Amino acid sequence: MESNSTCSDANDGNTLGLLNEGKELAHSVIKVLHERHTISVSEFWFSIVASSFMAKAYGTYQAIAHLYEVGCFGDAICLSRSLFEICLQVKYLCEDPIKRTDTYLRYGALDQAVLSLTSTSKDAHMQAFSNILEKQGFEGLLRLKRRKYFELRAAEAGAKPGVKFLNERLKELRKFGKQENLYNWWDQKNIPELAKEVLGEDKWRTHEFFYKFTNSFVHSSALALSYYWSVKESAFEIFYHPQESHPYARFAAIYATFYLVWILEALDIAFELNQSENIAEFERAARAQANNFRFSTPTDT
Repeated sequence: MESNSTCSDANDGNTLGLLNEGKELAHSVIKVLHERHTISVSEFWFSIVASSFMAKAYGTYQAIAHLYEVGCFGDAICLSRSLFEICLQVKYLCEDPIKRTDTYLRYGALDQAVLSLTSTSKDAHMQAFSNILEKQGFEGLLRLKRRKYFELRAAEAGAKPGVKFLNERLKELRKFGKQENLYNWWDQKNIPELAKEVLGEDKWRTHEFFYKFTNSFVHSSALALSYYWSVKESAFEIFYHPQESHPYARFAAIYATFYLVWILEALDIAFELNQSENIAEFERAARAQANNFRFSTPTDT
């Protein structure tokens, strides 16, 4: 099957090289982060959450690079959007580490509790809720457990008061449980609000276009589907197999490098990793490719 090739091989090679440089940089920062031994008690949970975000970001970035290399560009574009959302959360978390880590983990415990309560197996959801409380150890949730432990056990046997109380209490605590469009699930902010706060108004306007663009691929809009077809001399062709190159993919790959940079910068500052020079050097390389890209350039990164 003919490939839908619209970018030069040289540009694709440069972009793949940039993605691989990003992987190497992330690996070196992770190594320094892992070897850091001066974690205080107060920042323990922040360290765990931030490091876990880094692990997720690193895996996502590697997947983007791999998908780009093998020609599965549509999926690489989707993951670029995921990396952008991780980037916003990491930057937001690092601006107020202790308080926002607490908010993040509290919401996580509550969210899991609600999911477990909707389980068809009462034994499973009660055990899951008990485990969450014991492992998370948050004062408010522990008080809830102590007061209502026997009611929960009674509910497990078929009575209703415990589950009813728990659902009401969780709804009260989960003020941020609004199912509105694009809500960042753990601190009452939608994506534009979060992006404006951590990036600034001007920078968000630049990346808002990219976010909306990737939305087309995540939800398989007509724009995304058109990426898989071509019309040449009245002949309509569908591309079922990976393609050699595509400008959309290079566009998303370059943006992904900036999101990796911002994640690494936030962690470098928060944990005093002294990696700013290496990160800045990689950012310059990414900026050089962005400035030479004709489709759309992140001019204010």
